[in-house]
Amino acid sequence: MVEDNTEKAAFGNQVDFAGKGFNGINQLGFQVFTTGENTAKGNPNMPGIAIEVDPNLAATPSNFSTLNYLPPQSPSNQWSGYIDATTTPASPSGTGFFLTGAAGTATGCTLADPCTFSEVKDELDDDGEETRVLSVAVTKGRDFEFQGAVDGLRVGGLGNGDQVFNFEPLGTATGAP
Repeated sequence: MVEDNTEKAAFGNQVDFAGKGFNGINQLGFQVFTTGENTAKGNPNMPGIAIEVDPNLAATPSNFSTLNYLPPQSPSNQWSGYIDATTTPASPSGTGFFLTGAAGTATGCTLADPCTFSEVKDELDDDGEETRVLSVAVTKGRDFEFQGAVDGLRVGGLGNGDQVFNFEPLGTATGAP
Protein backbone atom coordinates (compact mmCIF):
# COMPACT_ATOMS: atom_id res chain seq x y z
CA MET A 1 0.00 0.00 0.00
CA VAL A 2 1.20 3.50 -0.80
CA GLU A 3 -0.32 5.71 1.89
CA ASP A 4 0.41 9.30 0.97
CA ASN A 5 2.30 11.56 -1.39
CA THR A 6 5.66 10.99 0.35
CA GLU A 7 5.96 7.31 -0.55
CA LYS A 8 6.53 5.35 -3.72
CA ALA A 9 6.47 1.63 -4.44
CA ALA A 10 8.35 -0.23 -7.18
CA PHE A 11 9.19 -3.79 -8.11
CA GLY A 12 11.89 -3.99 -10.71
CA ASN A 13 14.30 -6.20 -12.59
CA GLN A 14 17.70 -4.91 -13.59
CA VAL A 15 19.20 -8.31 -14.36
CA ASP A 16 17.21 -9.66 -17.32
CA PHE A 17 17.03 -6.39 -19.24
CA ALA A 18 20.23 -4.46 -18.51
CA GLY A 19 21.98 -3.32 -21.66
CA LYS A 20 19.32 -4.53 -24.08
CA GLY A 21 18.35 -2.25 -26.96
CA PHE A 22 15.13 -0.37 -26.27
CA ASN A 23 14.05 -0.55 -29.92
CA GLY A 24 13.63 -4.31 -29.55
CA ILE A 25 10.66 -3.99 -27.20
CA ASN A 26 7.56 -5.12 -29.08
CA GLN A 27 5.28 -6.07 -26.17
CA LEU A 28 4.79 -4.23 -22.91
CA GLY A 29 1.88 -4.35 -20.52
CA PHE A 30 0.21 -5.91 -17.49
CA GLN A 31 -3.06 -6.64 -15.72
CA VAL A 32 -4.36 -4.54 -12.81
CA PHE A 33 -6.97 -4.99 -10.09
CA THR A 34 -8.11 -1.66 -8.72
CA THR A 35 -10.83 -0.78 -6.23
CA GLY A 36 -13.60 1.80 -6.40
CA GLU A 37 -11.89 3.68 -3.56
CA ASN A 38 -8.79 4.08 -5.73
CA THR A 39 -10.76 5.56 -8.57
CA ALA A 40 -12.43 7.99 -6.16
CA LYS A 41 -9.00 9.32 -5.08
CA GLY A 42 -8.00 10.36 -8.59
CA ASN A 43 -8.54 9.43 -12.18
CA PRO A 44 -6.40 7.86 -13.37
CA ASN A 45 -5.08 6.24 -10.18
CA MET A 46 -3.16 3.30 -11.55
CA PRO A 47 0.25 1.71 -11.17
CA GLY A 48 2.56 2.17 -14.12
CA ILE A 49 5.63 0.74 -15.79
CA ALA A 50 9.00 2.46 -15.42
CA ILE A 51 11.87 1.64 -17.75
CA GLU A 52 15.18 3.16 -16.71
CA VAL A 53 17.18 3.89 -19.86
CA ASP A 54 20.39 5.37 -21.12
CA PRO A 55 18.75 7.42 -23.88
CA ASN A 56 21.96 8.02 -25.89
CA LEU A 57 20.40 11.02 -27.56
CA ALA A 58 22.51 13.19 -29.85
CA ALA A 59 20.54 16.21 -28.53
CA THR A 60 21.67 15.81 -24.90
CA PRO A 61 24.61 14.26 -23.07
CA SER A 62 22.31 12.81 -20.38
CA ASN A 63 22.99 9.13 -19.68
CA PHE A 64 19.88 8.48 -17.61
CA SER A 65 16.14 8.88 -17.87
CA THR A 66 13.09 6.99 -16.73
CA LEU A 67 10.50 6.21 -19.36
CA ASN A 68 7.20 6.07 -17.50
CA TYR A 69 4.02 4.48 -18.77
CA LEU A 70 0.80 5.67 -17.17
CA PRO A 71 -2.21 3.59 -18.27
CA PRO A 72 -5.81 4.77 -18.43
CA GLN A 73 -8.06 3.94 -15.48
CA SER A 74 -9.28 0.36 -15.56
CA PRO A 75 -12.73 -0.70 -14.29
CA SER A 76 -13.05 -0.96 -10.51
CA ASN A 77 -13.34 -4.13 -8.45
CA GLN A 78 -12.25 -6.51 -11.18
CA TRP A 79 -9.12 -7.54 -13.01
CA SER A 80 -8.50 -5.53 -16.15
CA GLY A 81 -7.81 -7.34 -19.35
CA TYR A 82 -4.25 -7.19 -20.58
CA ILE A 83 -3.35 -3.50 -20.79
CA ASP A 84 -1.17 -3.20 -23.90
CA ALA A 85 1.11 -0.22 -23.43
CA THR A 86 2.32 -0.36 -27.03
CA THR A 87 -1.14 0.56 -28.34
CA THR A 88 -2.45 2.92 -25.62
CA PRO A 89 -3.20 6.38 -27.00
CA ALA A 90 -1.51 9.30 -25.26
CA SER A 91 -3.68 11.82 -23.51
CA PRO A 92 -2.99 15.19 -21.87
CA SER A 93 -5.08 13.89 -18.97
CA GLY A 94 -2.10 11.83 -17.91
CA THR A 95 -2.00 8.58 -19.88
CA GLY A 96 0.79 7.50 -22.17
CA PHE A 97 4.60 7.64 -22.00
CA PHE A 98 6.91 10.34 -20.73
CA LEU A 99 10.64 10.62 -20.15
CA THR A 100 12.20 12.32 -17.15
CA GLY A 101 14.95 14.94 -17.19
CA ALA A 102 16.82 16.17 -20.24
CA ALA A 103 15.56 13.30 -22.41
CA GLY A 104 11.97 14.38 -21.78
CA THR A 105 12.79 17.94 -22.80
CA ALA A 106 14.75 16.82 -25.88
CA THR A 107 12.05 14.43 -27.13
CA GLY A 108 8.99 16.44 -26.11
CA CYS A 109 7.59 13.35 -24.34
CA THR A 110 6.87 14.91 -20.95
CA LEU A 111 4.33 14.39 -18.18
CA ALA A 112 2.51 17.49 -19.44
CA ASP A 113 2.52 16.17 -23.02
CA PRO A 114 2.83 12.36 -23.01
CA CYS A 115 3.56 10.35 -26.15
CA THR A 116 2.46 7.01 -27.56
CA PHE A 117 4.89 4.10 -27.52
CA SER A 118 5.67 4.47 -31.23
CA GLU A 119 6.25 8.23 -30.80
CA VAL A 120 8.70 7.54 -27.96
CA LYS A 121 10.56 5.03 -30.12
CA ASP A 122 10.75 7.55 -32.98
CA GLU A 123 11.93 10.36 -30.68
CA LEU A 124 14.61 8.21 -29.05
CA ASP A 125 15.94 7.24 -32.50
CA ASP A 126 17.68 10.54 -33.27
CA ASP A 127 20.73 9.15 -35.09
CA GLY A 128 22.64 8.86 -31.83
CA GLU A 129 23.61 5.54 -30.31
CA GLU A 130 20.68 3.17 -29.59
CA THR A 131 18.81 3.69 -26.33
CA ARG A 132 19.77 1.02 -23.79
CA VAL A 133 17.49 -0.44 -21.13
CA LEU A 134 18.83 -0.42 -17.56
CA SER A 135 15.83 -1.87 -15.70
CA VAL A 136 12.10 -2.51 -15.99
CA ALA A 137 9.76 -2.01 -13.02
CA VAL A 138 6.13 -1.86 -12.01
CA THR A 139 5.72 1.30 -10.01
CA LYS A 140 3.19 3.47 -8.25
CA GLY A 141 4.06 7.12 -7.93
CA ARG A 142 3.43 9.65 -5.21
CA ASP A 143 0.22 11.14 -6.56
CA PHE A 144 -2.53 9.11 -4.81
CA GLU A 145 -2.46 6.15 -2.47
CA PHE A 146 -3.23 2.85 -4.16
CA GLN A 147 -4.54 -0.46 -2.91
CA GLY A 148 -4.79 -3.11 -5.54
CA ALA A 149 -2.73 -5.63 -7.42
CA VAL A 150 -0.67 -6.05 -10.57
CA ASP A 151 0.05 -9.31 -12.36
CA GLY A 152 1.23 -10.60 -15.70
CA LEU A 153 3.87 -7.94 -16.47
CA ARG A 154 4.76 -8.72 -20.06
CA VAL A 155 7.97 -7.57 -21.74
CA GLY A 156 8.71 -8.88 -25.19
CA GLY A 157 11.35 -8.51 -27.84
CA LEU A 158 14.52 -7.94 -25.80
CA GLY A 159 16.29 -11.10 -26.87
CA ASN A 160 15.03 -13.11 -23.89
CA GLY A 161 11.88 -14.11 -25.73
CA ASP A 162 8.59 -12.77 -24.54
CA GLN A 163 8.55 -12.89 -20.77
CA VAL A 164 5.63 -12.67 -18.38
CA PHE A 165 6.25 -11.98 -14.71
CA ASN A 166 3.49 -13.34 -12.47
CA PHE A 167 3.57 -12.07 -8.91
CA GLU A 168 2.80 -15.00 -6.62
CA PRO A 169 2.60 -15.25 -2.81
CA LEU A 170 6.01 -16.96 -2.60
CA GLY A 171 7.80 -14.90 -5.26
CA THR A 172 7.78 -14.06 -8.92
CA ALA A 173 7.25 -16.74 -11.54
CA THR A 174 8.61 -16.08 -15.01
CA GLY A 175 7.31 -17.75 -18.12
CA ALA A 176 6.18 -17.34 -21.67
CA PRO A 177 2.84 -15.66 -22.42
